[in-house]
Amino acid sequence: MSFTLRRIVMAGAGLAALTLLLWYRLDPVDLQAYIAEQSSRLPDTTLEIQSSRISFMHGLGLRLEGVKLQAPSFSMQAEHIDVGVHLLPLLLGKIEISALAIHLGTFTLAPSAMLDAKAGGLAALPVERIQLIHCHLLTDNGLDILDNIYLDLRDIGNDRETLWELQAKQNEQSLRGHGRLNFRQGEVTAGFGKLKLNHVSVSALQPFAPDMLASWFGHTANHVSGSLTLDITGRHAWSLFGEMALQSSRFEHPLRLRGKLIHPSDERMEWRDSFIHFDDKTAIAINGQCLKSTCKSSIKAKNMPLSTWVKLFPAIPEGNQRLSAKTSIQSDIQWQPSAWQADIRLQLLKPSYRGDQRNITLPDISIEHARATGTKKTWQISGKAAFAHSNDALAFTLRRKKERTTARLQSHRLEGSWPALANILLSTWHLKPELKGDGFISGSIELGRSEADQTLKVNLDAEHADIRHPLFVKPAATRASCQASIRWWGERHDKHIKAKLAQCRLHNSRVEALEWQSDSKTYKLNSKGLSLDFDALQKQALQLPGLLPDFHGQINGSFTSQWDRKSPDLWPWVTHAGGTLNLQRLGTKVWQASGAMHANQGSFTSNHLHIQGIHGHADLKGDYDFFHHAGKLDILSSALDWQQMPDVPKAWKQVQLSGHIQQGHVKLLGNSWQEISGEYRLEHGEITIRKFQAQIGGGLVSSPKLKMIPLPSGLRTLGKLRAKNIKLDKLSGLEAWLGFSAQGRLHANLQLQGMLPATHMGDWKGSNGDILIYDGGWSRQGDASSLVEKMGLSTPAVSAYAFRKLEGRFRVRGEYMNIRSISLLHGTQLYRGSGQISASGETHATFSEDKNRYRLTGIWPKLQWFASRPE
Repeated sequence: MSFTLRRIVMAGAGLAALTLLLWYRLDPVDLQAYIAEQSSRLPDTTLEIQSSRISFMHGLGLRLEGVKLQAPSFSMQAEHIDVGVHLLPLLLGKIEISALAIHLGTFTLAPSAMLDAKAGGLAALPVERIQLIHCHLLTDNGLDILDNIYLDLRDIGNDRETLWELQAKQNEQSLRGHGRLNFRQGEVTAGFGKLKLNHVSVSALQPFAPDMLASWFGHTANHVSGSLTLDITGRHAWSLFGEMALQSSRFEHPLRLRGKLIHPSDERMEWRDSFIHFDDKTAIAINGQCLKSTCKSSIKAKNMPLSTWVKLFPAIPEGNQRLSAKTSIQSDIQWQPSAWQADIRLQLLKPSYRGDQRNITLPDISIEHARATGTKKTWQISGKAAFAHSNDALAFTLRRKKERTTARLQSHRLEGSWPALANILLSTWHLKPELKGDGFISGSIELGRSEADQTLKVNLDAEHADIRHPLFVKPAATRASCQASIRWWGERHDKHIKAKLAQCRLHNSRVEALEWQSDSKTYKLNSKGLSLDFDALQKQALQLPGLLPDFHGQINGSFTSQWDRKSPDLWPWVTHAGGTLNLQRLGTKVWQASGAMHANQGSFTSNHLHIQGIHGHADLKGDYDFFHHAGKLDILSSALDWQQMPDVPKAWKQVQLSGHIQQGHVKLLGNSWQEISGEYRLEHGEITIRKFQAQIGGGLVSSPKLKMIPLPSGLRTLGKLRAKNIKLDKLSGLEAWLGFSAQGRLHANLQLQGMLPATHMGDWKGSNGDILIYDGGWSRQGDASSLVEKMGLSTPAVSAYAFRKLEGRFRVRGEYMNIRSISLLHGTQLYRGSGQISASGETHATFSEDKNRYRLTGIWPKLQWFASRPE
């Protein structure tokens, strides 16, 4: 065998032996067990691998399929991981991993894992190279940080120069970077790197932010673009500097951030020459440091528009930014991982508020030494604001707690600035900001807002203030103080409101407690200790919307009510009211009421209620249910001028009333009906009086049942009426109706079916009755006949007639009045006859006296008497 052949055989034998040894050493089970052993060194860490196999795809190694790694603040799921193994150590029976290539992995990190990670720990990893290929990084609460990540870490080790390269891109977002880290004995001694961001979501930076800023990063929709440079010249000589642009739909122009971050020691970090640029003329200067877990920083800015500050606070709705001003601020802030505090000096120059399409100008405001504190979820700012060109001072507190923001303003004497502040408040209520005033006010106002509701709390004393507004006027030296709270929530079409008043005073009027509640279906109103004196308020020249000057008198007591918002009633709160009220001439110029009333579910009861007005007065006793429009009321006494009453309202037909009339007085047809009594019932717009009695003309009128129906044209009257001893000369209007003056004592039994006042014969169709007049007579002035009488130089003669007794029966049929059984006793002569009177007054009658016959003809009342031949 030749030398060459021997060498080939020996080489082949060695290769076969090496192959057998490698095959023996390359056991997938041993490799997987080794990997599991390395991961078990981490506390509370579990590793799951669905399957594994030997792979020569990227050199000698192992492919792990379906890998899951779970640690306390870190988890990973990967489709597969290629594990590279060094060959020589493996032949010697030792496993050393050369590289890890993680494909399609999803890494879930708790924020604490990101913050606690140190560059020094990288050198201690038991691997020389790590690659992430098409991986996804997110936080434990599901927040995306980076997607489609490619990361390559090469030459990892305690005494090596580790190179890194990073790429990530998703839609418009991209992140690229590269650099190096020099390790000596596991510590970083030098390094350099560059990172470039393009349209990266700010929310991706949340895991790197302190706790108190984490919510800000989580809610903002901003994006950041720019570049950063890392420079490490020594163990504690770390510097990070660069320039970024912050972009958002809220910004007309992107914010530009620049500065330098320095790490001079393990426990110290500083930022210097740091600025936030809003435009070429506006910038915020920031400098500070962190020592261990305590940090402090100073912020300075001049002549910055208030609107630019709003850009930094995404929790403030953009549509509500109505306040504008130039600001100058100086602040010193200190914070720890869970809390912060700050001292603030602030000036607002030329502040104004945009409300109801107009600007409300405020004086310059200066805030000295405001104190601010906060945690991750809460914050509070307290201080005192001074107004230019006045001695006004306003203490304020702004607070954010449990997703709710409140603002409290308080002053012992606010003089020159309160009208402008009041107009701002009116504008928030969508009222016209047209308030003007003088004098001073004191008290506090608190505004609260959350996603669920809004609240307003007021405790004000405005006695020394002169307030003028188109809706209300309050002169100075008029007592005015109140504690009030209002809460409203829900959508505009389903608005809920709850308001409370306590210890409210306006001149001599007051309310101890009042509660108003409104939702989509009902209103609720509760009051306690109510006392209103409308006349006294008017004398003070007060003007209140909906109350003055329409109402007069006083009201005292307490009441409650609840009613449907869609109620068709005119005063729906009355129909459901309950409580006790005492009225003193309460009402309008048309009517007033006095007396005590008790209400229960819209049913009002009174033992004595006095009603008076321009049409008369009445004393009532009983109850009335406003909900059912029914009641029982006794008329103790009354005086009513029916002739001046307005037309009966349509609601009259819905009312049902009954009761006794003890004593009444009514002016009707120019006559006074006195001592009226009876039992009445009002139903369907008709008045029925039983056992009716009244005095008129010195006599008595009575009826067992009398029905009256008020109509626009008059009073329709039906029923039987009996008259006794009525003196005709005491009846007003009788002469105008008859055409002559009449005297005598009238007795009558009448069946009436007609209208009052009577204007036409047809209005009384069906009426009939008996009439008896004693010691009567009539007189009438004649017409001018001679030239002297026509010229007014003499008065026509008066014709007078007298009789001892006149009786007869009449009936109205159609357009005629039939008169029969007429009996006239004149002296000792007795005349009997019958007749007819038409609606036009045409009269025909015949009489007989003993054997004489007579005719009476003419147009009423101008009648002629003719003797006729006996038959």
